[in-house]
Amino acid sequence: MMAIRRWCHIVAPSAVVQWLKTEGWPSEKLQTSYTQDGLQISLEAYTPIPVLTPKEAIYKGWETFKRPWKTLARVRAHQELPSVQPQIASVVFPTGRELLHLHCAFHERQNAVKEKEWIQRSANATWCIVGVDYEEQSHAAKQIVQLQSEHVLLSDLVGDYRRQAGLPCALLTPLADNVISNGRLVQIFATQVTHRFDDIELLSS
Repeated sequence: MMAIRRWCHIVAPSAVVQWLKTEGWPSEKLQTSYTQDGLQISLEAYTPIPVLTPKEAIYKGWETFKRPWKTLARVRAHQELPSVQPQIASVVFPTGRELLHLHCAFHERQNAVKEKEWIQRSANATWCIVGVDYEEQSHAAKQIVQLQSEHVLLSDLVGDYRRQAGLPCALLTPLADNVISNGRLVQIFATQVTHRFDDIELLSS
């Protein structure tokens, strides 16, 4: 979009907003939160899993040994972008319906108090989108079962990156089966899959 000079509104962490300004993005189209005509968008940073857990260190070390040029390209690409923590996003529509995107916030090293807060917050949401980092399925399943939103959409948010990096991936189906067997209905929100909720009003009449 920068190349064709086509500017849209962006809601992003402050570090990303500042970086986009230096790249020429119009400042009036950059916000860290957004409220207009009953639509509200807000972000909250969360602590991700460490970049190198013991097992990840082995996987990444082996992949670097096999394809060092790919690792160098990824490191260079990361260095060209601003450093930010991953974000939880909330979109509240004019009717009050909320979409809560929890990203991959549930993991073993996460603050337990924050996890309880997000679970409580899910009671106000119509939809929760949630992903799981690699090897965090067991812990995440226990938290996902407690989500109180009307709908839980389980999404693979790390698989594409891991496959491109030559790292092992986990299927979502066993996690979904685990959660469903414990009484929480979830839907798998996969790439190129659409879920329709035509009976839910988003705009005020």
